[in-house]
Amino acid sequence: MNYRLLVGAVFATASVLQLALIPQALAQDAVPPVRIKEIQLAADAFKLDDAMPPWAEIVELPDADTSLPLHIRLADTQYHVGEATQTFVRRAMTVNSAAALSNAGQLEIRFIPQYQNVALHNVRVHRGTSVLDRRTDASIRFLQRERDLERGVYSGEVTASILVNDVRIGDTLELAYTITGQNPVFDGIFADVSTWDVGFQPRLRRVVLTHPETRRIAYKINGDTS
Repeated sequence: MNYRLLVGAVFATASVLQLALIPQALAQDAVPPVRIKEIQLAADAFKLDDAMPPWAEIVELPDADTSLPLHIRLADTQYHVGEATQTFVRRAMTVNSAAALSNAGQLEIRFIPQYQNVALHNVRVHRGTSVLDRRTDASIRFLQRERDLERGVYSGEVTASILVNDVRIGDTLELAYTITGQNPVFDGIFADVSTWDVGFQPRLRRVVLTHPETRRIAYKINGDTS
């Protein structure tokens, strides 16, 4: 099967990129109260996996900007639409101030385990010339945030909260994972939204969509496209 690439990559920030093989309507309501509880997941819903997806392009980390308290060196989101829908995410941020240390080591992965599973590839600390693997000794909790349960609203979304210990000033924290699966209500039709502006002045922001040449792709950028 032949695949085509749709790539967005800039050394700046913009707004929101909508990707769809069908038109998609979005609506925003007032944000209701959030309830949080820790849950347990099935063993196959979240696993450690060294193997990156073979279709993903692994780029070199750009240089860090040491003038910023917290600098995102790379924010990479890659979608692969085939027999199964997969999303590969890779982030790398450098901590340059003590004030940013408390939040830097707290990472989140959001997914819906009813029809998605997560493969965690990397939780690494780049310190000088050393690369420290923190995936096995990081604390991972699964939190469920549900809004307005009394009104029957239930998304099923779960957050894997990853706490990385011993993050120091000058460290770069790298996270890489793949989410497999999509909502069956779409019946094999792909639709998603990627936030382009990830904050903290990223050195490199990428959004890549790989899809069969035979499938029509529609996309739209909402907001400031400069």
